[in-house]
Amino acid sequence: LHIEAHSFPTRRSSDLSDVAVVGRPDPKWGEVPVAFVVTATDADVGPEDIFDICRQNLASYKCIKDVIFTSVIPRNSLGKILKKELRKSQS
Repeated sequence: LHIEAHSFPTRRSSDLSDVAVVGRPDPKWGEVPVAFVVTATDADVGPEDIFDICRQNLASYKCIKDVIFTSVIPRNSLGKILKKELRKSQS
């Protein structure tokens, strides 16, 4: 699962202030991409909007399978996304 390839198209939208994509275990595919999204304060964005952005910019097998809206994406002191914390929050 190539995380940067999945998160790139969703970063183009001005309604989104931050996006992270991590893999979630899947019995059929092994792992599927899940997007964690922080919206801009006045944005009215739903999961279908995020799915549409991905469908327009990515091959179908790279599209995210789920969207989780959150208030903040956890990062370390260097600004790197703490993917383990995001994965934990899914369980």
